[in-house]
Amino acid sequence: MSRLLNNPNWLYRQEFQEATRFESNIFLADGLEKSLLKLAEIMYKSDTKIHSEERLSYVYLRNGLANSTKKYLLDNFEFSDDERYQITQALAF
Repeated sequence: MSRLLNNPNWLYRQEFQEATRFESNIFLADGLEKSLLKLAEIMYKSDTKIHSEERLSYVYLRNGLANSTKKYLLDNFEFSDDERYQITQALAF
């Protein structure tokens, strides 16, 4: 997240700021709720031993939030192909 927020292209664009706030990006809140439920289901029903529940949670939630941010941006704003590529790269944690 620090890499993303320290990117000067990210910091000074209003649409990028909106995409990373729960108040303006409904996909974040909705996605977080669904991600937590899915994560709990994975941990409960897993046939294999999960060695690090904290790591699994971090990676699963991080990817969910990144995907929600990307979806919000691409659904609500017009971007050039280069900008779409930059967004994809910035959110590929």
